[in-house]
Amino acid sequence: GITGLFVLLLTLVLLYRVRERRDPVFLTYLKFCRRLQRRGIVRLAHEGPRDFASRVISERPELRSSVAAIAALYIGIRYGRLDSKPNRRRFKRLVRGFHP
Repeated sequence: GITGLFVLLLTLVLLYRVRERRDPVFLTYLKFCRRLQRRGIVRLAHEGPRDFASRVISERPELRSSVAAIAALYIGIRYGRLDSKPNRRRFKRLVRGFHP
């Protein structure tokens, strides 16, 4: 009944969260967000990557090219058709070289 449905839903949520924490692309994106956070730009809980990048660019226009490139590649890898080993390596390289 309802208890079984609740347990199933809870299990799916927990599995998703565990998978997300182990996703190297997501972990690299979190590193990007932490670097911005150290400069006073904190990603809000409800903010997706596109909205966050737009806000960062409006607050720090000098970061436009690097933030736009990182966000576009992240979105393409996670949600689009850009997921490939070369793009994952490029994404990691872009974030590694990002020092706001």
